[in-house]
Amino acid sequence: MLKINNLSVYIAKNLLLENINIDLKKNKTYAIIWKNWAWKSTLINAIIWNPNYQTTWELFLEDKNITSLSPSDKALAWLFLVFQNIPEIPWVKLSTFLREIYNTHLIHNKSEVSPLSPLLFSRFIKKYLDILKLDENILERDLNVWFSWWEKRKLEMLQINLLNPEYIFIDEIDSGLDIDAINLIWENLKNIKSENNSIIIISHNLDLLNKIWIDEVILLNSWKIEKIWDNNLLKEIKNKWFNS
Repeated sequence: MLKINNLSVYIAKNLLLENINIDLKKNKTYAIIWKNWAWKSTLINAIIWNPNYQTTWELFLEDKNITSLSPSDKALAWLFLVFQNIPEIPWVKLSTFLREIYNTHLIHNKSEVSPLSPLLFSRFIKKYLDILKLDENILERDLNVWFSWWEKRKLEMLQINLLNPEYIFIDEIDSGLDIDAINLIWENLKNIKSENNSIIIISHNLDLLNKIWIDEVILLNSWKIEKIWDNNLLKEIKNKWFNS
């Protein structure tokens, strides 16, 4: 379980979020929702750690306090963030990036194994490229440079497939995608979901959220959690707020 205790977030002394308490359990999918400017992205960026925010809180992973861990160490603790706006990093080949993050996680969690060579990694990753219908030539390109929105989204999903993280935070992954692309993403998320992970999706698109089963809905409004309920909360919000 990942426990977020009394999280308050400030920027330049202005309060953005106040006393957020969430317990994220494995084998569950969560939706964090509300309209724009509800600080949904701020919430997950604060959890992973963003230097622009000032925070007071505690974060526990299976009863271990990981509040002060760096973003890199949190990633090694199996927290993964899919960005809404994905940065471009020139001069870093995609194949090198993917192999480095995979080997780092592999050795961190299984110290007796050896890292994969470029040749072995290219063979290993092919099955994940096939799942997402990505051409092998994409591995020779610079990281996200001149990638389409669709390619960037697929690359984020590729990393999830590759690393198999335990807590997956997804920030408006439908942004910039057409309906066919969104359906492929949703289908891949259904396949990724397991008893060993937890998926946390930020979105304000209720129709899209209905494409993947949501176990728990977290309504974020006016700096605080307004309500936490099961999947029926999506229908209630759509009927009472979005259609009003």
